[in-house]
Amino acid sequence: MSLPHGKWDYEVLAMPLTEIPEASAETMTFLADTLPYLTTSGGNFTLVYASRTEIQDLNRAHRDLDTPTDVLSFPPGDHPPPDMNEASNYLGDIVVCYEVVSENSDSADIDPALELRHVVLHGVLHLLGYSHGSEEEADIMRMVEEKWLGSEIHGDLSE
Repeated sequence: MSLPHGKWDYEVLAMPLTEIPEASAETMTFLADTLPYLTTSGGNFTLVYASRTEIQDLNRAHRDLDTPTDVLSFPPGDHPPPDMNEASNYLGDIVVCYEVVSENSDSADIDPALELRHVVLHGVLHLLGYSHGSEEEADIMRMVEEKWLGSEIHGDLSE
C-alpha cells in the first residue's frame, strides 16, 4: 500500500505472557489509513501489548498512579532504540493493555475493536505532541479522535 503523505513505520510487540488481540489486525489497517494524514513527516513507533500487571507497573513508575490503565505513550527522549530505522524520526512507544481496553469498551457499550483503535490513536496523538492537560487541548485532541473514529468513542460527555 502506498501512503500519500510521510513515511510511517511501526512494529507490534507483546510483552511476556501477553497475546496480541485479534482486533489488532483491524487496528493496523486503521493505522495505515489514518497515519499519513496526521503529519506529513511520518514517523516510527513501537506498539506494545502489555498485561494488566505490566501496565500498572509502568503507570506507577512513570506517572505515580498505582492502577492499571488502557494506554501509555512514551516519547523517545535522547535515546531512541537502535533497532528502529531512521532513529531521528522515532516518535516513541505506545503501550496498550487490551484487558483494560476490553473492560472500558464493555462499560461504555463500545465495540472492543473500536476502543482499541481509539486508544492506539490516542497514544499516537500524544507522541505527535497532542495533550489533554487543559480543556482547550482536550477539545482539540477529542476533535481529531472523533474525526477518525466518530463521536461515539467519547460517549455522552454531558453526563
